[in-house]
Amino acid sequence: MKRILIISDMHCGHRFGLAHPEDCVNDFQRKAWNFIEDGLKKYAPFDLVFCNGDAIDGNAKRNGGIELITTDRLEQCDMAKKILRKIAYIGKNVPEYYFTRGTPYHTGNEEDFENVIAESFSTEGKQNIGETLLVKVEGILFDLKHKIGGGPMPGAKASSILKEMTLAMLKEVADSREKADVFVRSHVHQHVFVQQMKRTCVITPALEINSAYGQRQCSGLTDFGFLVCEVDNGKISKWIKWIHDSPLMPELVIQT
Repeated sequence: MKRILIISDMHCGHRFGLAHPEDCVNDFQRKAWNFIEDGLKKYAPFDLVFCNGDAIDGNAKRNGGIELITTDRLEQCDMAKKILRKIAYIGKNVPEYYFTRGTPYHTGNEEDFENVIAESFSTEGKQNIGETLLVKVEGILFDLKHKIGGGPMPGAKASSILKEMTLAMLKEVADSREKADVFVRSHVHQHVFVQQMKRTCVITPALEINSAYGQRQCSGLTDFGFLVCEVDNGKISKWIKWIHDSPLMPELVIQT
């Protein structure tokens, strides 16, 4: 049996991104870390970790970095590495780490800063980062990619990942590509889980609490947390969802 931790959208360097206790700058981050650490302790150890994009927040050129702890993306990479090493420390083991590259605005238009993170967790001779990554675990093929569309209507995110599955099925026929069993996408900070045509389609929860962009441009709740998948002898035996049951940053009600 192999246990897989699936995380995404840490946005390290942002004041409301996930932060190791040494890097927390506010009570929201501390509360968020405590919740995540509780989940890691409950379900560790992990054999594999999938980090599905936007591990760092970037230099925030559009808003001058006013929401950032630091605009130095190498420092943000160090923050992300500290979290990933903590996962190994909690489980008292060293899992295999796999990464997909996130949104260029966050992770670099000229340079892929997530490469810096992936290199620190690479296994000799094995690719561990890609735009899309296909990882086979005990006979189950995971199709990993960061970005997926959101859509304006309730249910649109489920439609988006079902579209990804359908296009992949066409590609399997056209290119004789091996059949993927699980499609993992992220980016929209809301969790979706759909099973259809003997495939599983997942949009991960996020590890960023909130942001000014999310408050201004997006609707709905942020799902904060991570997923765990257990694979045993060519079958998925269990999905575990560790998602906070209420907003970590509730909207302010002004009393008059």
